Amino acid sequence: MYLSEQQVKHLFDKLIENFFDSRFAFDSISPLMVKNQRYHGSIKRVSAKFDWSISDIREIQNCNSGYLMMEVVTGSKS
Repeated sequence: MYLSEQQVKHLFDKLIENFFDSRFAFDSISPLMVKNQRYHGSIKRVSAKFDWSISDIREIQNCNSGYLMMEVVTGSKS
């Protein structure tokens, strides 16, 4: 969430390239969170800013055929 979309894709490509057949867990945030980050209490007090977001994390599989989504856990009740 702190990297740009291009940096995220590059990082994931390098992870797949160097750690083939490994599993990774990571967090993501929604575009709404990035848009409203200046209003969020804890976030507005730090200099780090959110840059990358994704509406549906399952879309990450479209970036590289080597990506396989095993499980998605959300904070929402969807």
